[in-house]
Amino acid sequence: MEEQIAKEAHHLQPFQADYQRLVGDSKEYEIVIQSAEQVITTARITIARAQALIEANEKKLAVTRNKLEGLETAKMQVQENLATHVSRLEFLQAQLVTKRFFRGRVAGPSFGRS
Repeated sequence: MEEQIAKEAHHLQPFQADYQRLVGDSKEYEIVIQSAEQVITTARITIARAQALIEANEKKLAVTRNKLEGLETAKMQVQENLATHVSRLEFLQAQLVTKRFFRGRVAGPSFGRS
């Protein structure tokens, strides 16, 4: 019986060594897993912040585009008004020149009149 106990104890040593090695390996894997989980969590937080920043900038961009569109519309209206007034001014200037021309013609030179 003592011989069997010694034999079993001798066979038990490699299993104990394997067990200790596996415990060490398990601890290493747990550390690796915790580290990977922490990296993933940090990355998710960074992504969430980036998405919030993107959304805020997209809103600002939309507002700015709307403002620009409004400015472009106002600019076109001012250009149209300016063109209308310039055209009207040119028309009035032409009428004035014509009126002065005909006044001068109607009054005419005073040759031979007394």
